[in-house]
Amino acid sequence: MVNTFAMSETEMVELSNKAVRGFINKKFSAFFSEDDIQDIVQDTLVSMWERRDTYDPERGTKFAWAWMIAKSKVLDAAASKARRNGRFTHFKDGELPIDCTPYMVSADDYAADGELLLNEFVDGMFDTLTSDRDKLLLSWMMDGVEPKEIAERLEIPLSAVYMARHHLRERLGKNAA
Repeated sequence: MVNTFAMSETEMVELSNKAVRGFINKKFSAFFSEDDIQDIVQDTLVSMWERRDTYDPERGTKFAWAWMIAKSKVLDAAASKARRNGRFTHFKDGELPIDCTPYMVSADDYAADGELLLNEFVDGMFDTLTSDRDKLLLSWMMDGVEPKEIAERLEIPLSAVYMARHHLRERLGKNAA
């Protein structure tokens, strides 16, 4: 096969960035931090450069070729991050819970620093909340208090507890991303 790959460095960087961010936005929108994304873009760019001789315009566009490389890099990064966080045992394309956030810390993974990291994470969550009710609800959720018991404690309908939990998770997710 004759190598027909002709792309400037700038075009390659843009293509890598677009493919990685596109796949992340489609499948892992709340899982990666901006630093994670930049690392994945860089890894994808390196792979694109190393594999530039595999591009065949008869098999698809440059973007489709970059997308496949980016997809592989994103899935590898997601599996690696999940293992580090101790949250999941494997990934298949798109199998990630919607409520997964990029900053979950598992104390078992960090032995000596686990408690400190977990405390910093929890303090950060509480610092983002302005309402005392939200802070109380978060505290109860972290303690594993069932929604029915929360409804009884606050003397509100169970449906209101579910809505409050949903909105609380949304606020925390926006501040974590």
